[in-house]
Amino acid sequence: MFHLKSVCQCDGDPDPYELMNGHIQYFGFASSPAIPLTGTAQRPAVDEVFVPRLCRYPPIAPLELSRPSNIPQSVLQSLKDLVESSSSPCFVIHAAFPGQCGQQLRVSTTLLERCMLRSMTTLQGQLFVILKYFLKKVLSQRTRGLKPYHMKTILFRLMDELPPENWKAENLVDLTRHAMQMLLECVENSRSPDNINGALMKHFFLEDVDVFLKGAVDRDRSIDRTFSGISNALIAVIDELPQLLLQFISSLRPASNSAAKPRRFSFHPFLILPDLRPAVPLTILNSQEYPVQYHEIYDVVRECLMHFSNSDNSTNCQASLTSLIARLPDCALSAREALRVLTCLKFDDREGAQSILSQCRGHLVCRGIDWSADRSAAEATVQNVWEHLTSQKSAWKFCFEFDKQPEFRFLPGALKYCFPIQLLASSAKHSYMNFDALLWALRFELQTAENLPGAQDWIRFIVAESENDDEQELLVAILYSPESRQVLLERLINMKGEIPDWLMDVCCRGVV
Repeated sequence: MFHLKSVCQCDGDPDPYELMNGHIQYFGFASSPAIPLTGTAQRPAVDEVFVPRLCRYPPIAPLELSRPSNIPQSVLQSLKDLVESSSSPCFVIHAAFPGQCGQQLRVSTTLLERCMLRSMTTLQGQLFVILKYFLKKVLSQRTRGLKPYHMKTILFRLMDELPPENWKAENLVDLTRHAMQMLLECVENSRSPDNINGALMKHFFLEDVDVFLKGAVDRDRSIDRTFSGISNALIAVIDELPQLLLQFISSLRPASNSAAKPRRFSFHPFLILPDLRPAVPLTILNSQEYPVQYHEIYDVVRECLMHFSNSDNSTNCQASLTSLIARLPDCALSAREALRVLTCLKFDDREGAQSILSQCRGHLVCRGIDWSADRSAAEATVQNVWEHLTSQKSAWKFCFEFDKQPEFRFLPGALKYCFPIQLLASSAKHSYMNFDALLWALRFELQTAENLPGAQDWIRFIVAESENDDEQELLVAILYSPESRQVLLERLINMKGEIPDWLMDVCCRGVV
């Protein structure tokens, strides 16, 4: 943890650092520390960055007592709570002035920015989308140097400076023009022979910090040419604003959202965790004294999968697995029951596996939060999401990181190739598990047709769900629905680029 002179109130005698222009001087860090993780159909692309803590935030401009602001008092209070809360830490990131990469760390205001973005009204959100559209589709084609953070800063300034009566739907065009003119003013004010590094504007939260152009300095180190190009592009955008807004409108597509068929917000927290390593010690997982909390479901399931992959078939191993699985709550019912069946198969208890499958007949997972257009944004609270996660069967898709991908050799037929699957072609460490697909696969494999109510409905659902293909669902449907096989194979090819050799062999032989 780093400590700052003038603001540190920590006990002891820490070695404080001087904060200058939002940066502390510190050598030895990589200039580009982000570890990019490629996205897949199951998990979005993320950049993994490990950042050091800062003991305390420096002064935050919008929270200065003498500073007038049109940001709602409730939002300012939320910002203040974040700044003062020990559970919402401040940290420093690997960012430096031009020419000093790897020598400085900068205070990060990501959490404060997130608070501001979440507080936006619908109109402010629409303006932000327009600004990002102009940057990506218009300005980036005409000039270079601007980045999304510049647009975000402009939006925050507008939220801070404009009174509430200006934020009306009929003013959206004027607000867009105002934003472009504000950005143009920043460019013109920055054109100076002394500004050789491309400082464009002041940081919204850290008023002594400059926000620079992105990689826009010409080879001869003359920045004026770059500023001139940006200025000309912005003037053209302001002049062409009506036509450009019409182009933006024509690019929009209506959302299929109605009271009869609301949009579904799909949310799988154990699929998008940024850190996939185990967090809870095994001794705590095995403790019967405390119930498993929602966040601990991940570690319980991960521990079970590791047991299935080892060669220990002792009664102690079976008892430990059974006890651990029983601790999973009903919101993880699919995972729990599938793990119980896997335990039976690992220890050669086929009848026990069939009995468990019969007992969880008719169970359906929750595939998201239905959200109709007539529901207000005020209803979309953290509490409502938590209530949904804990009261519904929500925990059934998981992504794990293992040193070596587990192998379930006891699975029958081709299922051993389907569960788990390697999530990233570039990394064998990341494994994906869809426990609903696994539960259906086990039903198809171990139960007779008369004991499979709803099986065809599930197949039809997978066939119809073409916009949200899941690899394991496709594989199970391909294996057990020959009549749908061709169309599903085509979708699998679109997703993966090829058909796995083992699946081609199964399809040719016609035997799972």
